[in-house]
Amino acid sequence: MSNIERGWDTSAIPATRREANLFEDALRDFLGEAAPDALDQRKVPDAERSLDPTGTYPTWKIRVTNEVSGESTDLVVQRPFAGHQETFGRATRAYLALDLRVGQLVFLKDAWRADDPRLLPEFRTYQELRSHDVPFIPYPSYGGDVRHPDGVAQATLSHLISGEKNAWRTAGADLEGFIHHRLVQEIAYPLQGVRDVRELMQVTHDALIALDHAYRQAGIIHRDLSALNIMLSPSGQCVLSDWDHAGTSTQPARGVGTAPFMSARLLEKEDKINEHVDDLESVFWVFLYIAIVRFAQRLDQMPLDIFRDPGDQRVSMGMRKCGHLCHWRSWRGIFKSEVFMDLVRELASSWAQYQSTLYLTVDTPAFPDVQPVSPEKLKILDLADKPSFWIEKIAQALQEYDNEQADAGTAAPRVPPRSRTDVRVRALSTTSTASTASRKRKASTAKENQDGTALGTPLDCMSPREPKRQRTVDSISW
Repeated sequence: MSNIERGWDTSAIPATRREANLFEDALRDFLGEAAPDALDQRKVPDAERSLDPTGTYPTWKIRVTNEVSGESTDLVVQRPFAGHQETFGRATRAYLALDLRVGQLVFLKDAWRADDPRLLPEFRTYQELRSHDVPFIPYPSYGGDVRHPDGVAQATLSHLISGEKNAWRTAGADLEGFIHHRLVQEIAYPLQGVRDVRELMQVTHDALIALDHAYRQAGIIHRDLSALNIMLSPSGQCVLSDWDHAGTSTQPARGVGTAPFMSARLLEKEDKINEHVDDLESVFWVFLYIAIVRFAQRLDQMPLDIFRDPGDQRVSMGMRKCGHLCHWRSWRGIFKSEVFMDLVRELASSWAQYQSTLYLTVDTPAFPDVQPVSPEKLKILDLADKPSFWIEKIAQALQEYDNEQADAGTAAPRVPPRSRTDVRVRALSTTSTASTASRKRKASTAKENQDGTALGTPLDCMSPREPKRQRTVDSISW
C-alpha cells in the first residue's frame, strides 16, 4: 500500500520554528486574557492543553481550503484541547489554531464524517443555512473534505478491506467508511459561561429562533443539541454550532444525539424518527441543566440524575425525565429571581403536559381503561412543535425580568445584542410592572394549590406504563 492508502495526510507538514513561536505567543496571550483573575472574560475549557510544556509534542502547519470559494490558508496547531480517544468512531478533535493569513487564533474542528450520501458534509450544511439567512450560527471561513494532491478526498479503507479479510472485522459488525473533514471558524465559548440568568434566557430564546429558521427556511433539523453546542460569542450572543449530525425534513432518520439532552421519546423509542419537536425539547433540557449547575441556590428539588450518562439504560432515562417533569409544582425558591423561577416551572409544566398527552394518545390502545384526552388538552401536541410557543414564553419572561431588576434597583444598562440579520422575535409588549406580574403569579400559584392544575396540565402526568409507587424523587447533591 502507498503512504496515501495507509493514511498519510498530505495537507500537514511540520511547522518552522518561527511559525511555532508565533503560535505559542498568540496562545499565551489568549490564555492570559482568560486568566482566573480576568473575571469579565469568557473561557475555553482546557485551552491550556493546546500547548505542550515539555516541548516534545510536534507543531504542525495544516493547509485548509474553502471548498466553495477555493481560497486556502495555513493553520499552525500543536495538540488538540478536546477530542475523542476511542479506537472506533469519528476521531473528532478540537484545536486552537493560528491562522497565518490573518494572524489570529481560530477554532479548527478536525473530524471524520460518515461516508453516507444521505448526509450533507457539515461545511455544506453551513452553506445551506447561510443561503437561507439562518441567524445565530457560526459561519466557517474555511472548510470541506481534506483532499490529496490529485483531488480525491482522504477516506478510510478499513471497511473495504474488512469485506475481504475476516481478521479486520470487529465483533461481527460491519465497519463504516469515513471521510476526513475540517472546519475553521471563530472561537466560541461554552454555554456554562453565561454571566446571569438573563443571558441564559436570551441565548435560549435565540437558539430557538435559529432552529425555527433552519427548519422552516432550509428544511434542516439539528438532531444533536447539547450544552456543548449551544454556545456563546465573546459578547454573549448565541452561537448554535455542530451541525454534523443534521438531517432534513425530506429525509427523516432515527434519533441521534447526546443522551442527557435528548427528548424523552427518543430515549424510550430506539426506532423513533428524530423530529423538529425533539430538538425543541432538547433546548429545554439544555436550559434546565445550565440553570441548575450555574444558578440554583438549592439542589434538593432538582432532577440532577437525568443528566448523567445512562449507558445502555436509555429507556429508563426517558421515563425518569417524564417522571421528574411531573414534580414541577414543587420547584420553588431554587433561583434568586422569582421571574426566572416562574419561567423554569412554566416550561417544565408545558413539557409535562405534552409528555402526558402524548402517552395517553399514543399508548391508549394498550390501556383501554384510560379516559380519552379532551380536545382542549390535545392542543399542546400542536403547540409544542411550534418554536414561537416557547419563544414567546421566554420573551415575556425577559421583559418581566428587566422590570423585576428595575424595581429592585439592580438593573444595569443593557442593549440586547442583535443578530447578523437582525432577525428576532420581539418581547411581548406589556404595561405591567414587576409587582403586578408578581401578584398575578401568586394568584396563579394559589389556583394551582387549590385544584392541582396549571396551564391545562393533567394532575397525573405519569406514563401509564410507570407504576405510581415510583413517583418519588430522591434528594441529590452534586
